[in-house]
Amino acid sequence: MNVETDIDTSGIFSPLHSADEGDGFYNYVELSNKGYNRIFKAQRNGKWYILKGLRTDVADRSQYQELLAKEFDLMSQFDHPNIVRTLFFENDAVVGKSILMEYIDGVSLAEFQKSQHSAKEYEKIVNQILDALSYVHSKQIIHRDLKPDNILITNNGNNVKIIDFGLSDSDNYTTLKQPAGSLSYIAPEQLAGNVPLDCRADIYSFGKILESLPLPRFYKRIARKCCYADKTKRFPNASDIISKIEFCKRLRVITPLIVAAVMFLLCFLMVLLKKDIPQPPVIQTKTDTIRVEYHDTAVYQPKDFVVHDTVFVQLNEKPHKEFDLVAFEKIIDSLYQPIIDSLEQRKYRWFEDFFYSHQMAVQMVTMYWTDLKVDGAFANGKEELKIWTNNVLPYLKKKDVEIYNPDFERLPQYKTILSELETKKKRGIITDSAYQKKIDSLEAIKPQRGL
Repeated sequence: MNVETDIDTSGIFSPLHSADEGDGFYNYVELSNKGYNRIFKAQRNGKWYILKGLRTDVADRSQYQELLAKEFDLMSQFDHPNIVRTLFFENDAVVGKSILMEYIDGVSLAEFQKSQHSAKEYEKIVNQILDALSYVHSKQIIHRDLKPDNILITNNGNNVKIIDFGLSDSDNYTTLKQPAGSLSYIAPEQLAGNVPLDCRADIYSFGKILESLPLPRFYKRIARKCCYADKTKRFPNASDIISKIEFCKRLRVITPLIVAAVMFLLCFLMVLLKKDIPQPPVIQTKTDTIRVEYHDTAVYQPKDFVVHDTVFVQLNEKPHKEFDLVAFEKIIDSLYQPIIDSLEQRKYRWFEDFFYSHQMAVQMVTMYWTDLKVDGAFANGKEELKIWTNNVLPYLKKKDVEIYNPDFERLPQYKTILSELETKKKRGIITDSAYQKKIDSLEAIKPQRGL
């Protein structure tokens, strides 16, 4: 294929521009001399451009002329803000036949990574690379040499510009079908040769680039899927990667809200369940009443004996005759019975709950006895003392015996020793074996009731 003939007849190529005086290039600066290409930076009309031509030793060989023409043909189809813009095919006096491109004031992604940048900046770069790849693939073109050195980051705004389509390929070309690319980023199927390539070869190279970028963890998972050796397991195209990134970002925002909602729900359920947990009886609420009235029989008789939490004794304002011990014993029974019932049903969870309830019972008995004195239930102080000493006090002691069993006597001692052992174990003062021996020795004083 003769490049000059193709340029003259093909509708894709633009007319040649010569370096005539007044319209030519000057201030040539050679930027690269690798492979079969030479790349120059030159000025024209006060503006910098890039000229990409052939090395002098291969400039006359038709094979390399065809490669240069193919690169221009492919790049001339692009009009994307993140792909270097191709302007003309030039016949320059210094460079010879060359591709004229816009000059990018920036650094390669490899150089960009050597300085500190935020994750937000790298996320922007990733999005622009993917957007450009999606555009290139929509033209049925594969880059085949995507790597950090071929991705420029502009100094103004840190925007992406993908360059160097020298190894790119499309289905309608027969030139350069052999394996090509950079070993660190080339897809396995490119190395195999004689295998039809598609956009997933570029997806593999993109995954290798993504692995090296300092981004959140979910990007690493995306990179792994891009780099599967089996191309059928990779993302099928760049658009799918963009969608996956957007989904992961939304998930990162939603997840804390879901966790907060679950925690709120758990707290709410705990509050509801707490209502069903048996609580120790509280003897303080004003509820039902035991009426002990004065009758002509000269004794106190209970009229309505309905017991709930708190009991109030109401006496008629009549001259006293004598104290009715049976009625008073029923009052004491009404106070102590809830405590005894709770012990039998093992409703008390803490020793302090039981102790509080018993204290309240004693306090109420004292209050009743005081009310009886004020209401004139006794002839004098001696009679009061006699009834208390001979009748009431023994009955109270009898009640204490019913509830103060050996378990409650041992419980405070057991809890104190157990707490000290736990503290010593946490601080490393006592070994595990010594701790276990101490626990075994506590069995002798361990309460048997499940409190």
